[in-house]
Amino acid sequence: PSWREQEAVTAQVLDDIGAGSVTRVLLFNKCDRVSEAAVAALAEERPHAWFTSAKDPARTRGLRDRIVAFFGEQDVAFELFVPWSRSGLVGAIRAQSTVVGEEYEDEGVRYQLRAPAEVADELRRSLGLPVEGSPSSLGVPEDEE
Repeated sequence: PSWREQEAVTAQVLDDIGAGSVTRVLLFNKCDRVSEAAVAALAEERPHAWFTSAKDPARTRGLRDRIVAFFGEQDVAFELFVPWSRSGLVGAIRAQSTVVGEEYEDEGVRYQLRAPAEVADELRRSLGLPVEGSPSSLGVPEDEE
């Protein structure tokens, strides 16, 4: 099948599973197998597409950088204080977010993190903290307000 047919089938499958509105990226691999003119023509036809070749280290690095930037734009920066008594959450924190910094204090660890907003809210809730946009901005558990 042609790439256009593959793109149409992928879009249909995503629609079928309820993910049609999820942000996606059209990625053309194996660009080393076609001429630069062909790549330029595709880029003109699909200006938001990404182009790479696993055999070209510069293109691979460029793809990695774009992926990091793409997902990083969707992340929010936030801080969590995890008391020692809740240290069982550290695995989830590390698995679901990027730890930018951490400070060990007498009562626990203060993390500077980056993650999608939904993950940040979930982690806050797991510590009994208010989520963004909630009435409390004091950083105290909701049941103490």
